[in-house]
Amino acid sequence: MDVYAAREDPEPGVTGALVAGLVPLPPDRVAYEPSWSAVPVRVAERVRSGDLVFTIGAGDVTLLGPEILELLDREASQAEHAAESARSDPSGAGTRP
Repeated sequence: MDVYAAREDPEPGVTGALVAGLVPLPPDRVAYEPSWSAVPVRVAERVRSGDLVFTIGAGDVTLLGPEILELLDREASQAEHAAESARSDPSGAGTRP
């Protein structure tokens, strides 16, 4: 996400892309997402069991946590439903029209 000033003047040249590029991790472990609405989806796609996700910042960034949790809960429910369906009909015959 981009960097926004909170009650102070923005620091010229400091952007979300710059910060992401300076994180000392392999590129596949760091992502810069400029679209606010895409952030929860990107995080939910990347997070794995046991991961800890922080949303750090001022202002509206606190709204992202509940959105991310909602997506993860939805994915978990869908996976659980699919597993239950597979257990109740291992042949898969009941899933075809």
